[in-house]
Amino acid sequence: MLFSTEPKTSLEELFDREVEVERFRRGLNERLILVLGVRRVGKSSLVLSVLNSLGIDYVFIDVRKLYDNVSRKVPAERIYDELKSSLHRLSLWERVKDIVNEVDSGGGRPCSFWGGVGFLG
Repeated sequence: MLFSTEPKTSLEELFDREVEVERFRRGLNERLILVLGVRRVGKSSLVLSVLNSLGIDYVFIDVRKLYDNVSRKVPAERIYDELKSSLHRLSLWERVKDIVNEVDSGGGRPCSFWGGVGFLG
């Protein structure tokens, strides 16, 4: 397939979006950001690419995957489960980054960490 319909996650994958990227970056200091547009124009790609380029941790929930075709709704339980799962992954990632940073700083002693080796200060 020449073109993937999945949201892009890197600025290099975006085409002709420099103005939108800069506007979104400037808006990150605001309390609320709305990215509006018709379907399939790259809203998710814009958000994911900018956040990744800045190294900002985030939780992304693709509600389309949670949609129930029978009830024609997105059940709150599915949103909750996806949010909980995403936050757990983010929390795990933060713990891994902390251990890697500790190792990278040259300090610490070996310890057991989820079946692997980490370091404690």
